[in-house]
Amino acid sequence: MKKYTVVLLFILCAFFLYPHTRLAYYKPIIPKRKLTATALTLKVGKTAYLHLQHSKKPVRYYSTAPYIAKVSPFGKITGRRTGVAIIKVIANKKCYRCKVTVVK
Repeated sequence: MKKYTVVLLFILCAFFLYPHTRLAYYKPIIPKRKLTATALTLKVGKTAYLHLQHSKKPVRYYSTAPYIAKVSPFGKITGRRTGVAIIKVIANKKCYRCKVTVVK
């Protein structure tokens, strides 16, 4: 009987000394925000769409060279001339970039 009480006390002490609150806590999985593409190749006059995945807040789209690749407020990219432009997508004070190459 004495052995069983010692073993039982040991198990109880180990259980209460271990922070059991960690067992019930789980960290929610939050997916990272990323662009649908980081590099695109378009022909002159053709279009493509660029979106920021896993973002519920509004985003803004900018083109470094709007005469080469124009971007709408909804992420529609239109190739205008041959060249390279960078499309910047800004959300939550963070900037995401996509390199757009326009060819003939």
